[in-house]
Amino acid sequence: MCAAMVVAGSGAAHAQEPIVFPILYGGAVFIDGAPAPEGTVVTARVGDWQNQTTVQGNSRYYGLLVAPPTSAYYRTIITFHVEGMTAAEQDLFLPAGGPTFKDSGYDLHFVRPQQQTTTPRPTATPAAAPTATAASVTATPTSLAPVATATPTVPARISPGGIGGGPVALAGVGAAVLLAAGGFAIWRSRRAHS
Repeated sequence: MCAAMVVAGSGAAHAQEPIVFPILYGGAVFIDGAPAPEGTVVTARVGDWQNQTTVQGNSRYYGLLVAPPTSAYYRTIITFHVEGMTAAEQDLFLPAGGPTFKDSGYDLHFVRPQQQTTTPRPTATPAAAPTATAASVTATPTSLAPVATATPTVPARISPGGIGGGPVALAGVGAAVLLAAGGFAIWRSRRAHS
């Protein structure tokens, strides 16, 4: 305890750069889902610092050491690059109590940018506008197609006159309404064109 007090009170404090421990990467490299060929250069970048290794047999890279010189690189994203492409995987350079080993199974996946192809766009061809003359206008009757609808069911009842109601009577009324509406539409169309 006395030695600690002597050191603490012995003079000017020296700011010392903390030890910057490296990260060692290794794994497989895939380009467009296929194994990368042997000799492919893999680059790791942290800010303006970078280091490289090459792909060996079985599409694997080994010994990619990320060791920037100072702690100023802490909390900076590590990116991985091959042939101008950036890997989907990224890491973060963080302070550590010793070297970090990610040298087994840190696989990198790269996707080539798709070639831009120009897709022809359809163009509208102008059509001749129809012209109408008084002699060429004819009324076309409109026919209404029957539409299936649910028919409500009403229990049959006996009225004082002895006539029963029910689904049959209501269906008949529905058909009469549809016929009347269709006839009205035809009459209206003919009247508008005369």
